[in-house]
Amino acid sequence: MKIRVMLFAAAKQIAGTPSVDLVFDTCPTLGQVQAAVVRWCPELESVVARSVFAVDSEYAPMDQVIGDDCEVGLIPPVSGG
Repeated sequence: MKIRVMLFAAAKQIAGTPSVDLVFDTCPTLGQVQAAVVRWCPELESVVARSVFAVDSEYAPMDQVIGDDCEVGLIPPVSGG
């Protein structure tokens, strides 16, 4: 199954792309998706460690199973004033 992870802010800048498509044999957990993102782009490791993930526009725990039709977003911390 293919999971598209949308990248935002610093993650998008570091990766140089707004999304990444990851392939899994079975429905992965969000934790497995997180690990796959880091394998795909090791430079994202520090950003991913401080980020949250959303599934279908809602923050989700790392043990949530991701299905075929789910939309996943990687949301780095935001700074500013």
